[in-house]
Amino acid sequence: MSKKTYTAGTVLRTPLPRSKRLRELGMGGTLSNSSTVVSVTGGSSSSGSTSDGHTHANKADIDKVITDNDRYIYLKQLEETEDGYEYIEKKAKVGYADEAEHSAKADDAIHADKAYDVDADSPVYDKFLRKDVADIAAKITTFLEGLYIGNSGHSISVSDSNVVTAIFDELKNIFGIVSSDFVSGDLGTGFSLKYNQETGRSYLEVDEILVRKLAYFVELIIKRLSYVGGEIILTPASMKCVKVEEYDACYRCYFEQDSGDKSIIQEFRIDDQVRAQTFNIKEGTSHNVTNSYYWRLVVAIGDNYIDLSKSDCDTGSGVPEAGDSIVQLGNRTDTTRQNAIILSTVGDDAPSIKQYKDIDSYSLEGKEVTIISPFLNKFIGQFISEATGKSYDSMFNELQADLGLIKEQTDKEYTIWFFEYVPTLANIPAIDWNTSELKMMHEQDMFYNTASGLAYRFVKSADTWEWIDITDQQTIKALENAAKAQDTADGKRRVFVSQPTEAQAYDVGDLWTNATYPAVAPYTYENDTLVCKTAKTVGAAFSIDHWKPASNGTTAYMKNLGDSILLQVSGNYDELNGLITQNQTSTDAAIREAETKIASAVSAAADAMAKALEAFNNAGTAQDTADEANEGITANAAAIQVTDKKITALAAKVTFDDDGLITNVNKSGLVTTAEMNSLITEKFTFDADGKVTNISTAGLVTEDDFVGLFATRVTAEGLVKQTDISAFITEDEAGNLISNAVIQADKINFIGKTVISGGKFTVDEEGNVSMANATIAGTVNSKNGYIGAFKINEYGLSNIGDNPLARIEIEKDGGKFFRINTSSRTMCAIRGDGITALGISAFGDNSIGIDVTAQAGDESIAIRSYGDVEMTARPTESLQFKGSHTYIEGMAIKVTNVSADTTLDLSVGWVTCSNQNKIRVYLPLNPPIGKIVYLMRTAKQVDVDGNGIAISFKGSIISVLGITNRAEINFFLYDGTYWMNGWFNGTV
Repeated sequence: MSKKTYTAGTVLRTPLPRSKRLRELGMGGTLSNSSTVVSVTGGSSSSGSTSDGHTHANKADIDKVITDNDRYIYLKQLEETEDGYEYIEKKAKVGYADEAEHSAKADDAIHADKAYDVDADSPVYDKFLRKDVADIAAKITTFLEGLYIGNSGHSISVSDSNVVTAIFDELKNIFGIVSSDFVSGDLGTGFSLKYNQETGRSYLEVDEILVRKLAYFVELIIKRLSYVGGEIILTPASMKCVKVEEYDACYRCYFEQDSGDKSIIQEFRIDDQVRAQTFNIKEGTSHNVTNSYYWRLVVAIGDNYIDLSKSDCDTGSGVPEAGDSIVQLGNRTDTTRQNAIILSTVGDDAPSIKQYKDIDSYSLEGKEVTIISPFLNKFIGQFISEATGKSYDSMFNELQADLGLIKEQTDKEYTIWFFEYVPTLANIPAIDWNTSELKMMHEQDMFYNTASGLAYRFVKSADTWEWIDITDQQTIKALENAAKAQDTADGKRRVFVSQPTEAQAYDVGDLWTNATYPAVAPYTYENDTLVCKTAKTVGAAFSIDHWKPASNGTTAYMKNLGDSILLQVSGNYDELNGLITQNQTSTDAAIREAETKIASAVSAAADAMAKALEAFNNAGTAQDTADEANEGITANAAAIQVTDKKITALAAKVTFDDDGLITNVNKSGLVTTAEMNSLITEKFTFDADGKVTNISTAGLVTEDDFVGLFATRVTAEGLVKQTDISAFITEDEAGNLISNAVIQADKINFIGKTVISGGKFTVDEEGNVSMANATIAGTVNSKNGYIGAFKINEYGLSNIGDNPLARIEIEKDGGKFFRINTSSRTMCAIRGDGITALGISAFGDNSIGIDVTAQAGDESIAIRSYGDVEMTARPTESLQFKGSHTYIEGMAIKVTNVSADTTLDLSVGWVTCSNQNKIRVYLPLNPPIGKIVYLMRTAKQVDVDGNGIAISFKGSIISVLGITNRAEINFFLYDGTYWMNGWFNGTV
């Protein structure tokens, strides 16, 4: 048997190109692939091969080796598959074969004997972690169950529920510990502990802190959650609680409905969730730190209160208190009241703006749909492109589809066809696309019917290719202009989606869509459609001068905003960029003005200052442009925006001095919708330093039931003055229509005669006022004129004459009146049945309650009284009748009967003692001089005690006088020093 030889040879093969367009053009690859094969012959001369052969002991292994022309080595092995046995080629990694001494002495098989021994410098160590020496893992390593560290039981373990537990003695060089659900802010969730290496500051944010002993604060900043302040919460309702009443199931929180100059409506609804959060900490303390917080459900409302549930609330909710700032935050059933926007200047991610949606419980977790902060920007919703008017989702989907096509096109272009008919699959150009590959190459091609002006796009719908209508009017306009640009006998145009390169040619009439040039602002063109006016060949340099706008609208900067068109005209890009902002701001401000009628002076001040800042910024942009361009003393711009809902027109002018500095910015705008019109004019004045010195604004706003005219001026010092006139229609609670007119100004001048309500109120040229009725709440000052028959003078009211007509009558039902000059016999008459007709009081030294003088003549009487007369003198007081002819008819003294020990009061005049045992009677305390007490004993002995004043008895001074004779009537008269005693016999 002859010896077999093995000969290695190389077979070349030509590949097909990957590009479908190259395959269509019939272009093949420039490189060839090769395969190494081994032929076997039975003897020293092999048929079909001229190469020398030699033998190998490891021939079976060599048979597995094949190569291509890139010198990649493949291993070919027979392996079992689902369809049986077949040869499988696998790429072999032999980059280090020379270092391993395989190529030099393959037959020696140095490593085959001991495969487990690896050289110390072998690259295989780069792919495995060592256990015997220190090593570094270059990629992520996953431990499914955990790991142990050291010999002290320290570990990181993973439970069956994927809970990771770490056991350490201490942690060092840790710069942040943050929970997975962490959201910063007063209404956030989770926790965060961070350390900033650059500033050396640490930050902790948690929900609650419990300090069991002492807490020391170097500086303690106390915040209050409210709808204004450190966090502004924009929700449908808020209130300042002024009083709280507690009931069985709720807390009733009141708000001040009428603050004097304005009335506050009830903004809350049943099923609202309301939240309040304060910190009741006295400045300077460092212990007993607790915060007041509650989040409760509104179960009832009134005109000036809301009822908060005691049971339906967030865990840890406290009791409402007067002074709480309460904010609506969520609703159980009404989805329109489940949203909130929070503008925050506090927290780890401050400043931030967060928008919440679907707040229907006492948790904000997962409710954020928008977050704007220096560290995270998150948006959920639909976003519309200003340039295309389409949503970004639609644009991304279209871009994905277009990218798939463009990847197959090495020249990054598609074709536009121009013919005078409707395209079908049976006419040019689609009739020539007779393969699937050709159809794929022309997907997204466009066709413009020059006869009808309609446009079409070539697309694949399911398994069918077709031409579909193009409805984008800007695209159709661009195609129309391209058709007019030059003769289109060839029936097609190129369309470039990016700036053409030197390697690309273009002809007159070709289009460049979404053209932006230059690459950075200021732009000559921005997302415009350009048409070629000068052709170039492959290899020639690109020039923007070869292109011009595809329509006149481009030179006027007409922008498609999706559901509207914005037309702008200006001298330069910067002015227009600022004008867009001014246009949108003015439109929004005008609508707010109409919705809120005429804003208050405070709101106008804030709005005016905001506009001043905006004007300053816009002016700064315009100033930069002026410095660069220096083309003249004014710069003008105008814009018109038309949508299906409104028309907005705006014109602006910036004036410069000889040095190019801005002196004035003027702007006027008009907004018209189906419901309202707004006309606003603004002027901003600047000094030489660029500081705003004056802002003047005037406007007119109209609605179907409202019209308002206003003017505002703001000085550099922030002084705001506003005047406005508004007229509008409202309804009362019964549904009755009420017409209103409001004039607000520091000074109102009416020139000429003023007539109101058909002459019921008039003011003539001399200032004389005539009115049917008047209700005056303030002060009326007058020194002349009449009120009825009363004449007004410098002293007040008077009516002097022989027969004065002035009279005053005040009467109530039931015999109650006060009358002056109503009778010829009585000047003043007072009656008060069942009440006190006349009450007179006088207090203090030298006071006189009634001073009456009557001495006109015979029968004159100072005081005349019918009926009972009661005059009472209290202790230390006296009742005196003075005069040489004083007499009292029918006088009576007070009589009392005693039978036990008794202290007499000052009103007693006669005492009858009917005691059956010995008793003691005490004379009155603090008696006035002349006080007399008569005492008659009818039974047992009576001892009379002077009650601190001595008794003078028969020339002797005693303190107690015993009366034993029943036949005597004793009297005691106080002379200012003693009770003077006397008696007389008699039987009563």
